[in-house]
Amino acid sequence: MSDKEVIDKLLAAERWEVENFIRLYQVPEFDTDIMINHRWDALDMLAHIVAWHESFALNLSLIA
Repeated sequence: MSDKEVIDKLLAAERWEVENFIRLYQVPEFDTDIMINHRWDALDMLAHIVAWHESFALNLSLIA
């Protein structure tokens, strides 16, 4: 499997996880444009958490 195929597969899995997360915590009044702090809205925060998790999981698998 090429690097691009691996990246595409990981990206698809991550998108699926984000969609599941959103469905799980979806509230009718929930607005992703609500600012969490002076720079990030809720969607930015979620993207950061997902990216950090992927990076951390990859580093752990490389160490193992």
